[in-house]
Amino acid sequence: MPKTKNFSISLEDFWGGYSEIIFGYGSVPVAKSNIGIGGSTYRAFGHYVKKDENKKPLHQPNVVFRKWNERFSKKEIPLTADSFSNFHERACASLSKYWEKETGVPLPPYPYAAKLVDLRIKHIVWRMPPESRETQGKLSYLVFQPLDAYSLRFMADNGIPRPDDRKYPKTIRMGIIKTDTEYAYFQKQIRNICDKANVPLFAFDHYVWNTQS
Repeated sequence: MPKTKNFSISLEDFWGGYSEIIFGYGSVPVAKSNIGIGGSTYRAFGHYVKKDENKKPLHQPNVVFRKWNERFSKKEIPLTADSFSNFHERACASLSKYWEKETGVPLPPYPYAAKLVDLRIKHIVWRMPPESRETQGKLSYLVFQPLDAYSLRFMADNGIPRPDDRKYPKTIRMGIIKTDTEYAYFQKQIRNICDKANVPLFAFDHYVWNTQS
């Protein structure tokens, strides 16, 4: 893995030193209401709900997502790449459709619905009980990674171009991704990075978050 001024430790070394701690922290008990998504993430979805005349949101993004999640959490995450990809696509489309039905405001499947779906799946994998370690291990090499400014900045800093060689904007945000094609492109880059480093995909966002934040 290349190193830049922002990354003083390689992905391989980071995961070698901290993987047990990261997976171990995932086993620490949390409230059932915790589904792996914080308030700062939900605030980014404030543009996707209607507001009253006083600009007060008529819907709370966290409430809308939690209601959708009641259906999603009952579904089993597939353990093969093709099946997972299809599952993920259907989940993003389902959330996008549900969101618009509930709020009256369209939620783009990519990157916004995908971000919530990816965070929820990651939380499910992270919080698997000890008896599910084998399944957890398989999924850690399979699930898509939540894309944000940290992960996209990592790729920009390491010379990974955007699709069609477009330049990265000065301020990099999740919203630079507009289509499923762009989303799939960046997920492929993450897979390539992790394959070269011989680490699970699960390592990627922990690495970029901890080495940049």
